Amino acid sequence: MHLALDFDGVFWDSVGECYVTARRAWRELVGVDPPECERAFRSGRWMVRVGADFGKLLSLAARDPQADLSGYPRSNWEALPFPQGPQFEQAFYRQREQARQHDPAGWAALQGPYEGFLRELPQLEARFGVPAIATTKDADSVRQLIAPLGLDLVVLGREFSTDKRKQIRHLAADWGVEPSAILLLDDLLDNLRPVQETGARVALAAWGYNTPEEREHARREGIPVLELGGVARALCG
Repeated sequence: MHLALDFDGVFWDSVGECYVTARRAWRELVGVDPPECERAFRSGRWMVRVGADFGKLLSLAARDPQADLSGYPRSNWEALPFPQGPQFEQAFYRQREQARQHDPAGWAALQGPYEGFLRELPQLEARFGVPAIATTKDADSVRQLIAPLGLDLVVLGREFSTDKRKQIRHLAADWGVEPSAILLLDDLLDNLRPVQETGARVALAAWGYNTPEEREHARREGIPVLELGGVARALCG
């Protein structure tokens, strides 16, 4: 069995960096700063899957900066128009690249690893071998962030595909196994459900960007919900 890990929300807590980068992208496009709305933005992070969604979330959060979006209806989110999505996504990654290149220390300081997960990583590697990262984040950012930890992992990022089914199938080919021999650990149900079509095993990271309702949905669907501190015990047996 091989292990594939999502990055944001499993390996890395990056919501602070995403908020700052989204605000910079907004200013680039609109010319003014959006209202300060970090509280609402953080509470709605569970709805974001790809870069354009950060603009959609920032737009929603700016309407009511103190709102708790953890219970925002998924159907409303999917129906919420955000025609600026493609332009925002370009600006978002442009702003991240500028910060990453010109202020790497400041950029890195906006985020950090889940220390509890890092403590479990040696046990996971002993059971599964060296894991791969399967993420919708840009791969260069991931590599830059994990390098100081002494980690050099295979990273499939948004440049390859934001479809994790394609990522899993690619990893299976690289490892010379069927997708059923791979377990994907991700914090978003929207990523895990499609991956099940490949035959891969999946598990939900409860410490990431999901909600109690999402975790309950996972349990009802037979998807294991793992708690930080018990990941290796649950997966390694």
